[in-house]
Amino acid sequence: MNTEKTMSTETIRIKYFTDKIEKLTYIDGKSDWIDLRAAEDVVLKKGEFKLIPLGVAMELPAGYEAHVVPRSSTFKNFGIIQTNHQGVIDASYCGDHDQWFMPVYAVRDTEIHVNDRICQFRIVENQPKIIFNEVVSLKGTDRGGFGSTGTWRTSHELLLMRLRILIMQTAADMAVPEKPDVAVWCQSRNTI
Repeated sequence: MNTEKTMSTETIRIKYFTDKIEKLTYIDGKSDWIDLRAAEDVVLKKGEFKLIPLGVAMELPAGYEAHVVPRSSTFKNFGIIQTNHQGVIDASYCGDHDQWFMPVYAVRDTEIHVNDRICQFRIVENQPKIIFNEVVSLKGTDRGGFGSTGTWRTSHELLLMRLRILIMQTAADMAVPEKPDVAVWCQSRNTI
């Protein structure tokens, strides 16, 4: 049984606004991200913002959108960050004058030249239609709130930590050992 995934092929109609940048190519087997290039020379002082033209407009396949992000070397090489962190270009942005841009903020004085590779894109299938079902309670296990990934191994540990805090807050009013065994203390108080 062959379990190898077959990749489909999509066609994108593309218009170039300049002949000074290399034509886009898909490098099969290396990555499914496609490099985009600056379509003009750009000089930025630290703290300046600029929409850098990328020299292309595209008609994406039906049911797809493009995600545009910096290349891994963009910050190191040019000292710029993409101000929207990820550009999302939907299929309706496909007119003759709908040139793609990269919105950037310079963290140092920098120069970007025509044809410099500054960002990359890939196309992604649109998400399916979503229906929201409002509930009073969710069935999943709490992870501990925003920013908690990896900080609590189990919800049981989170509960024990919260109990320790509660014990410390009420220790002044009750006879509680300095370092209580939470489970034993709670059982003696009929709290679990």
